Amino acid sequence: MPLPPPIVVVRRPASIKTVTLRYGDTLSALMLRSNLSERELISANLDLGSLDKLSVGTRLNIPTRETGLLLRIKPGQSAAELIHLYRASPLSVARANAITLPTELRVGDELLLPGIYADSRRDELLARRERAAQQAREAVVLAQYQAFEAWKTARLMERQRRYEAYQAWLNSPERLALVAKYQRQAQYDTWLAQQAAEASARQAEYQSFVAQQNVEDAARTQTIKGQMLDLAANDPRPQMQAAVLAEQSAPDLRLVWPLDHPRLTSRFGEEDIEFHVEQFHGGLDMVEPMGTPIHAAQDGEVTKSGDGAYGTNVYTVDAALGLTIIYGHLSATAVEVGQQVKQGDLIGYVGCTGECTGPHLHFELRLGGTPVDPLAFLP
Repeated sequence: MPLPPPIVVVRRPASIKTVTLRYGDTLSALMLRSNLSERELISANLDLGSLDKLSVGTRLNIPTRETGLLLRIKPGQSAAELIHLYRASPLSVARANAITLPTELRVGDELLLPGIYADSRRDELLARRERAAQQAREAVVLAQYQAFEAWKTARLMERQRRYEAYQAWLNSPERLALVAKYQRQAQYDTWLAQQAAEASARQAEYQSFVAQQNVEDAARTQTIKGQMLDLAANDPRPQMQAAVLAEQSAPDLRLVWPLDHPRLTSRFGEEDIEFHVEQFHGGLDMVEPMGTPIHAAQDGEVTKSGDGAYGTNVYTVDAALGLTIIYGHLSATAVEVGQQVKQGDLIGYVGCTGECTGPHLHFELRLGGTPVDPLAFLP
């Protein structure tokens, strides 16, 4: 029966321990824990193929005392030759490897050369790392370039697709219908602009006409007022003479009509009915339908609002001007005594209260207590 092969025991320095990499381990973390430099770690692990790509289960040599070049003696080599080749200190080698003579070490044993470092191997690994990093950078640039080329191609294809779709749309029935629609809209807008211009011209012409009419009306009004004053001056009635004097010394009053475009039935001092013969008519009678709104002809304070000499009345007074305005025969009032009214405010409504023959407004002005002709102060 053949004898089993003898068990070969590999001899290695006691200061070198072996560490197996686990998940998450890195060389930088291992060097930090072991207080080793990259140079020292590489010199103890000449078979290390990369400084970055380390797989789980990789076994690494970790010097715990002396650091240096860790070699495995190969066939045809001896410890003495390696010490001489790397110019190591024999005494330091003996202490680091716990030997007396180099001949104690055989092929397959490991030899630690303290202070000797595999700088060329380190440079080779660093160069390999730089090449790998450069390749990674180039791969990123290439990927970016390829992505850009793909994007550019896709963009050109999309532009071409849109251009072809646009060319097809140019002559499509939908576009032709839109063109016709826009042309009709443009024609309509032109027509509207012409209509607006013509309307503006007509409005300007009308305003010019109205302005001319206003000028002529003002002239006629002044003429009529002058004629009225002349007639009144020749009227022997004391009420008319007093009115003329009051009007001649009256302040500049600018009243507004209390009703819109009323029909006058009785003027100031007119003896058109038997009652106006018996009683001097000190105002204007304006006919409007029952309930027509009546507005203040001038600012003032309401001193009466309710029953009085002219049925249902409203009296307003402007003390500074010595002006009293009477609105008579109202169906209802819209103000209270003591209230301040402004020109144009609602006073009440046309009625037929008191002595009257039909719905109308008795509108009377008194200056310093003297009735005057309202037409002398209305526009």
